[in-house]
Amino acid sequence: MVHCPVCRQHNSVLDADASNLDVALMNFLKLYFPKEIKEKRKDSSREQAAEEMELITGHRWSEVPDNACIIM
Repeated sequence: MVHCPVCRQHNSVLDADASNLDVALMNFLKLYFPKEIKEKRKDSSREQAAEEMELITGHRWSEVPDNACIIM
């Protein structure tokens, strides 16, 4: 995605840097939604690892649902 999902400005995502952060909003979210922030960070790390593995192996990684039965 290269366009801002909010304002639709062209190439704004690619050109974004630390100066584009809304620090007040970030602090608000950390203060009032710590569990959600922690879960989002975990999900982001997992997604990044999957993307890196896909780049290395050429195969798409997928999660097996908790209720799936694996037969070997």
